[in-house]
Amino acid sequence: MSIWGSAFLVVISACSGAGKTSSGNTEPNGGNASRDSGASVSTPSDSGSYAPGSGGRTSGSGGASTGAARSTSSGGATSAGGITSTGDTTGSGGHSGAGGDTSECSAELQTVSNDFQMAVSDADLSCTNDAECVEGPTPACDFYCSAPVVSKKGAGRLLASVDETAAACTRVQMQGCSSGPIPCVLSLGSPACVNGTCKRFIPVAWSSVSFAEAPSADVTCDGAGACEEWTVYPDGRVTDTPPDAAPRTAMLLPSDIERVTAIVESVAFRQGFYMAFPCTAAASPHAPITLARQDPTGNHYDQLVQDCIYGGPAGNDVLTLWNVAHDAFAADAGQ
Repeated sequence: MSIWGSAFLVVISACSGAGKTSSGNTEPNGGNASRDSGASVSTPSDSGSYAPGSGGRTSGSGGASTGAARSTSSGGATSAGGITSTGDTTGSGGHSGAGGDTSECSAELQTVSNDFQMAVSDADLSCTNDAECVEGPTPACDFYCSAPVVSKKGAGRLLASVDETAAACTRVQMQGCSSGPIPCVLSLGSPACVNGTCKRFIPVAWSSVSFAEAPSADVTCDGAGACEEWTVYPDGRVTDTPPDAAPRTAMLLPSDIERVTAIVESVAFRQGFYMAFPCTAAASPHAPITLARQDPTGNHYDQLVQDCIYGGPAGNDVLTLWNVAHDAFAADAGQ
């Protein structure tokens, strides 16, 4: 139901042959063990061991296994906070191979990776809006789950580094070495400017926010029409889609449009989709209510928010949006 971006994990495969094995390396590349979200949010670490001589990998706490260069998860993975992903997953990091003495391959690959990591650490991240942030290029012979997020100026610095490592990458490829991706840990967001710094985050731009309310605690709002859904659009339109009645449409007052826009585009609101919104549990149980924010590229970010609506604190952002959406259909709305 929602889309996540891929995490930064590097995987490097060594050449084939027969002989000794050695443990591999996992490159940091900005997020193989934690999500770069602007908050202390951790993702499952990908800490498995790599055996170049055996061609395989013994998975550690991350539990990843070998796979294709890009595998798509149709069901998604759900976190404890209620965020669901249905996006692509790609490979993660470490030196591995089909067997043989891999020291020469590993040394070349390690040099490429180290030089690029230095360029990433030095790359410019300054910005004033999301349009100034991009995913930078990566070396041709070094696999990345997703590219580092930098400013457009920083992307030029990374491109220079990629050009500088081109000769080493050519030697690696001529030796028969190639990247060997395995599934990565998912990471939420896309290139965005957060407090003047480019990072992977939920972008400012949005196409809708919606609330899906289940009729009871044992019903899941899965798009099957069992839940009532209120959706607010940037132009002020609000729709109400009940499960057993015709949909309705209303328009917000200009003042309510301003309130909604300020909330939905705020850093605090977007941050809530990473960790759950800071609300107090309601005194009595209530049916699930899911808040979804969709950006113009079609990505969804979801959270369960019934505690914000029925628990508190009073006047929190989620409750304000809920009230605005419902009040749009009040008898005196728009007058």
